[in-house]
Amino acid sequence: MRQLLFVIILTVSIFGQARIGDWDSFTSSLNVQKIVPYGNYLIGATDGGILLYDLNNQIFSELDNINGLAGTNLSYLEIDNSGYVWLGGGEPNGFVQIYDVFEQRSIAEFNYDMTEIIDFAIDDALVYSIYKDNNDYGLQEFIYQNDEFIHKDLYPNWPQGKKINQIEIDEEQVFVATEIGLFVGQIGSDPYQWDLLSADLDKNIIGLQVLDDILYFLMEEQLFQITLNDLNYIKIDQSLISNPLEFIVSDDRIIYLNENKIEIVTDENRLNISINKNSINSISQYNKDDIVFASTTGLAFLNADNSLAYRLPNTPHQNNLQAITILDDGRIVAGNGNGLSIRESNGWRSILESNDEVKIQQERNFDYFIADSLPVDFGVSISRMLQGPDDKLYCAIEGTYQNRNGGGILIIDVDDPSDYTIVDTTHLDYFADEYIIIKDIDFDRDGNLWVADAFATNKHEPLHVRSMNAEWRSHKAENTDGAIGLTPNTLAIDAWQRVWIGSFQDSDINIGFPNGGLTMYSYNGEPINPDEENWYRINLDNTNINTTIWSLAVSQENRLYLLTPTGLTFVDLQFADDDPIKNESPRYYFPNISFGQESEVRLDARENAWVISESDGIHVLLSNSTFWPDANQNAEVESINTDNYPLLSDHVSDIAFDDENGIAYLSTLRGINSFRIPFAESKKNYSQIRVFPSPFHIPTEKPLIIDNLKDESSLKVMTIAGKVIRSIETVELGNHGYQIEWDGRNESGKLVSSGVYLLSVYTKDGSNSFTKIAVIRH
Repeated sequence: MRQLLFVIILTVSIFGQARIGDWDSFTSSLNVQKIVPYGNYLIGATDGGILLYDLNNQIFSELDNINGLAGTNLSYLEIDNSGYVWLGGGEPNGFVQIYDVFEQRSIAEFNYDMTEIIDFAIDDALVYSIYKDNNDYGLQEFIYQNDEFIHKDLYPNWPQGKKINQIEIDEEQVFVATEIGLFVGQIGSDPYQWDLLSADLDKNIIGLQVLDDILYFLMEEQLFQITLNDLNYIKIDQSLISNPLEFIVSDDRIIYLNENKIEIVTDENRLNISINKNSINSISQYNKDDIVFASTTGLAFLNADNSLAYRLPNTPHQNNLQAITILDDGRIVAGNGNGLSIRESNGWRSILESNDEVKIQQERNFDYFIADSLPVDFGVSISRMLQGPDDKLYCAIEGTYQNRNGGGILIIDVDDPSDYTIVDTTHLDYFADEYIIIKDIDFDRDGNLWVADAFATNKHEPLHVRSMNAEWRSHKAENTDGAIGLTPNTLAIDAWQRVWIGSFQDSDINIGFPNGGLTMYSYNGEPINPDEENWYRINLDNTNINTTIWSLAVSQENRLYLLTPTGLTFVDLQFADDDPIKNESPRYYFPNISFGQESEVRLDARENAWVISESDGIHVLLSNSTFWPDANQNAEVESINTDNYPLLSDHVSDIAFDDENGIAYLSTLRGINSFRIPFAESKKNYSQIRVFPSPFHIPTEKPLIIDNLKDESSLKVMTIAGKVIRSIETVELGNHGYQIEWDGRNESGKLVSSGVYLLSVYTKDGSNSFTKIAVIRH
């Protein structure tokens, strides 16, 4: 057995993503589907990648797509005789991958557009997998040939289109548990020729386990054993829990599992352990007699007294995080309908909803999962999160009830979660049965909070404002001169403190009111009690005033971006309230992309528009109206998606920018991605310049990076004597941005000799800086 070595690096992502174009992933590996032991490690398949647990040191580590996984949503895994891990993808992407955990590299990938991989059976030179293809089941066969495994064949709709539960190989025989009985066949023979072992074994077969030349299986809550040399079978036990889902047999006990209980059977007694419904996914045995359960909350170890001891890795609380923001101190906060996760410098901690009182975890060990809990309903989803002028986190909650400790806005101190405020229907409007849906929030430059209240069907108050003194004012749709309906979806505030509101179409809701479209609200004085106010319904193109607007964003140059079902467009604003738009009949970008209710437009530090979608990843329109990344040779706009980038999912729900360091954080269906982009805030000087790697070893595929440069910087590489050996002129924004690369070559293209070199960076305005780098040529 090869020695398993893992280096666990827990660093803030800026240090892990030094180069523009570097990616990282943050997934939740709490939901463990399957565990296999290997040496002193437990290896788990989770919906956030591979989970590794060091039994000796009791330390977790995780592997995801950045480490070479074909996908992170894993439904099953098994280890072959070479020590490679066979990974099965979960719904909806049932891929098969052979992976080297030791070297963190892919050996082979097989993707035939299956829905899910259910099980593997592995022999020396033969592997079967059970797959699900929509509602059908079948087998895949892999054989070892010319020093590698290849895909041999598919056996769809086997057997007779029925469900297959498990497959097992023992020497020359293959056993398959299905919902219509136990099938047996010879290795290498056509599965369509495999037969029922017995006409009596024609019911739903649950589980297969080989132990000491005996095959165990469950049928109708009865445990059977088959002696493999003659295939004779007998009933040996009757489970007392209903509908068992899995079992395991050891020398001194039998363990059954169903959705609510664990049953442990010994010679002396039978013991039931209650569990949360569907919280245990599978059972595994390690070190001969030890039992561990794969659960929805990490690993559950069976103690000697038959109690369960849970171990949870330090990860975000879930993968489907719908909103994300960056705090002023650089910390990431992401959230969904179950709570919040905060990325601290040394790991993750969470704030989760609970039906109990406030519970704060006083001692925090970032080796494991950390969570405080609040009696707060986070709703169906969090539609927007912002840090307020009081440094607290403001969460727009979509889909909650006041009588469930819910409110449309949650205001919380993430460093002291017991300090929170719920804003409910006292100030907000609501749908039927006090169902509150807040779609968007934003702060103006004076610290006033503006609220887009969708489905404002009871009070007819689609827009609210809260002052820094916590005073509220709500605007009735009837008092807006027909400018706004009851379905505001998004809002943005321009440099003149005018509030722009985009609404979606819903003719059943907006009866007697405008149906969708763009609205502008202007006022003089304080928004709680203005001296003057005016409402305007804006017609963008004279033909489609009632369009749906999914998202709005305003740049510092007062360019208003609008995301609609037709695509992304923008208009340039001007001061005149009665004529606020300079250009007419705007152009629509990305018209072939399907934008829906979760689609958003966000602006980075250079005022480029990033458009996220529910199925097509991300599209970027630069501030100069060109595309990034560049269009390909066919003049098609390239998107940032799972086909060409390490994006965890094409379903992207939100994006936030670390403007100082040039990092985009993306919340997706399958976790969080971070991406070093060439669009950071402009540097005023060279005080934060970084050069890496140091020393610089050549030849290398990765060039030297000079980081944190001023815009339009150039580089001269010189010897200590001052001779210029290489000049690199101003780099273009969008390619390298605030970084310059040097490949270790002189002007003639030859590698330089070992030694110390001077690096001079400068701009045309006379700014300059010098630093040194040691070069080692091999």
